[in-house]
Amino acid sequence: MEIAYGTWESSIQLLSKNMYALSKYNSGTAVQWKHLRANTEMSKTLNYIFWAFMPCVDGFRHCRKIISFDDTHLYTKYKHKMLIAVTLDANNQVIPLAFAIVDEETSDFWK
Repeated sequence: MEIAYGTWESSIQLLSKNMYALSKYNSGTAVQWKHLRANTEMSKTLNYIFWAFMPCVDGFRHCRKIISFDDTHLYTKYKHKMLIAVTLDANNQVIPLAFAIVDEETSDFWK
């Protein structure tokens, strides 16, 4: 797996570059993240990352005004969790609204 996808640490180091590309090539996409400094100057640890694709957010105006939230554990070295907000359109199709990866699940991260 590491040969194909790299390590968790190398992925975190590329996070800002990847999120910049995500927002650049998906106009209007909201991206926010926070790193925590690790014990070395060049090393960072992920605290959270949030992203929402603008077409999905714009489409929410035409959906039911009910949002469902769910989370799943990411079974990695650091035990992060992925939070997902979705809604249903008029045809009962699931529309993703926002995604987040957090180091721990708290009410602050849900906000």
